[in-house]
Amino acid sequence: MSWYKKSAANDDDVSAPGVIESMSSIANLYANGLGVTKDYQQAEQWYQKAFNASQKEVALLKQNS
Repeated sequence: MSWYKKSAANDDDVSAPGVIESMSSIANLYANGLGVTKDYQQAEQWYQKAFNASQKEVALLKQNS
């Protein structure tokens, strides 16, 4: 979990390898109670962060193409 959170903390640079994947992985851990207490609210927040970061990455890709 700590590795995922360290990677996800880099959300200012969504193009950095593993950022969005880490956010999704944290959401999955919370949604399924894997290594943490099952918490659907936390899962939803992390899924939303991953979605927002992916939208930001798409915008950056469009801007740079």
